[in-house]
Amino acid sequence: MTSPERLLAPLRLGVLVSTDGPLRPWDQRLINLIRRDHRFDVAAVIVSRKAYFSRQSSAELAGIGRLALEDADAIKALGLDTIIQLGTTQLTASILDAARFGVWGLEHGGLLLGRTDDAGYRDSFRRRPVIAVDLMARGGEAGDGHLAGHANFNRDPYAADQQSAACEKAVGLFVKALKKLALKRELPVAQGSKTDIKPIIDGPLAVVQHQTTAALNAASKISKRLQTAVGRKPLRWSLFVGKGEATVSAFKSARELKPGKGEFWADPFLMQRRGKTYVFFENYDYASKRGKISAGVFNGVKFDVMGDALKLDCHLSFPFIFEHGGDVFMMPEMSERRRLEIYRAVNFPLTWTLHSTALHGRSIADPVVFEDHGRWWLFANVSETPFEDHCNELHLFSIDGPALKSVVPHPLNPVVIGADRARNGGRVVRENGKLLRYAQINTDGIYGRGLQTMEIIRLDADAYEERPFERFETAVKPGLIGMHHFDRAGDLFVFDGCRRFG
Repeated sequence: MTSPERLLAPLRLGVLVSTDGPLRPWDQRLINLIRRDHRFDVAAVIVSRKAYFSRQSSAELAGIGRLALEDADAIKALGLDTIIQLGTTQLTASILDAARFGVWGLEHGGLLLGRTDDAGYRDSFRRRPVIAVDLMARGGEAGDGHLAGHANFNRDPYAADQQSAACEKAVGLFVKALKKLALKRELPVAQGSKTDIKPIIDGPLAVVQHQTTAALNAASKISKRLQTAVGRKPLRWSLFVGKGEATVSAFKSARELKPGKGEFWADPFLMQRRGKTYVFFENYDYASKRGKISAGVFNGVKFDVMGDALKLDCHLSFPFIFEHGGDVFMMPEMSERRRLEIYRAVNFPLTWTLHSTALHGRSIADPVVFEDHGRWWLFANVSETPFEDHCNELHLFSIDGPALKSVVPHPLNPVVIGADRARNGGRVVRENGKLLRYAQINTDGIYGRGLQTMEIIRLDADAYEERPFERFETAVKPGLIGMHHFDRAGDLFVFDGCRRFG
């Protein structure tokens, strides 16, 4: 069957660049993604008159006709749907109105993303929990300004890296909004609100702020070295188990399952089988800097580690476990192998065999499958940036089940963008008529700052929508700086928690 977007003519796009020379790395990736998509037709490159006759050219824009920025009438005659603004060139009203849906650009605090004084230093100085990026449409049907996309990205510890990281992560935000425009032919409406950030402080106070931030980073490094020298391990994760409903009070009374010496335990999944409750979890070894999948069992109030369920020549974590057709399957995270793998239990719980593979060449974290109303879906956190950061984009696929013979990407991938909600933090469940996805909160420069459930309110071949439902912070247990995973089976629930040292 022909998909709806195939029936529509491609969006006609113009690309506005500040120079006719090489593009920035994130601009290159954005253009490559657009040019490979049948929904888009890049009709023209728009450059300033000064760069118009330059002999330099970008490989990503090769073969596309060029127009001078000053030729507003010629640009308008192209019948463009949207102009993509790369760089920080100031535009006239005639250019802003040259395309039906205006000129689209990424902004941070009202400034175009890419300036040297935004999306970096100001947020480090003020220790903001996230870097907020807006996709603004200006001119045409957008008028003075329309928020077409919004996402929050985790703060980088080092301001110098924050600028490029924010730009790279925001590429998916741009592509997602363009896909929505191609499908509906109307300006997309963003979740969230436009970022309101005051300009960075100049002068002596800015110097003091910069020196203070640098001193705090240096002190953190020294503390880490001292703690390590006396045998304490940094970022020590362990498991907590409780009974009943997952409430703040139940979390506070949960019992800790402490990892062995030189290890941390995280990403727990529960399974009830043959009258027993098992837990599968990431068992990370500090010495080898590699994780394996271990299995344990509850015998009354006692917890026993049974042994290794899966140990390979790569780092393993997030052992998502599920049943289907009488078999038990495990789909761990193994992003180093750059593919998805599902294992089937030969002798549960410690013997497994490879069952199926998919998504070869993709860097995938925390994959989850589930069946809903007879249809199988796969959620996966895919990294397509040089930073190998899996916390910012959630991709959705329609699949045929554990066989993975058919894996069809959703037309609006990535369906969720933002470090505060994109990364999976457990399985997808249906509770009290609601379809819920557990998601990590990655903010404040911390991986796994907290956990929240997202209610999925629309899931089909054409659209995906979700909204925040419930939120859990690290205050549920004294001393924790992070928690990023939850699961339940019967009357038991389990989550992981992180201490700065342990």
